[in-house]
Amino acid sequence: MLSFLVLSACSFNNQEEASEINNTKQAGVNYNNTNLDLSHQNLSSLNSDIFNMKNLESLDISYNNISDTLPSQITNLQNLKVLKANNNNFTNLPAELSQINSLEILDLSNNKLTGLPHELGNLKNLKSFNLSGNDYSSQDLELIRQKLPNTEFILN
Repeated sequence: MLSFLVLSACSFNNQEEASEINNTKQAGVNYNNTNLDLSHQNLSSLNSDIFNMKNLESLDISYNNISDTLPSQITNLQNLKVLKANNNNFTNLPAELSQINSLEILDLSNNKLTGLPHELGNLKNLKSFNLSGNDYSSQDLELIRQKLPNTEFILN
């Protein structure tokens, strides 16, 4: 239901849009044209329509119960600068995440990650990468770090 409200807010261009945005705020969701905060919503998955929100610069899906991996459609969010996906149950990441060239802040702390796609080393604009609270492969991390010498890695 929450995802529906948020996505409805993106579909209208007049009075209805304002009404739907107010509904999302009442439901605890903060949304404007560039920022979507779905944190603390007890979500177990993401509605794929979120990945049609082309203007998103910041997506916060932290403190939910999302497991397995992010959908590969995340690459549709080419303007995304901040992705907060901390405190979920992700076990792996799609290599497609590396195709979001605008990404500057990536917080994946406190998940259940065991491996990291080496392609994350292609995120040349990444300034901060938080991996604390995961059990990732140190070999994977080292390969990524070598490609991103200017990125701050938060590991503890």
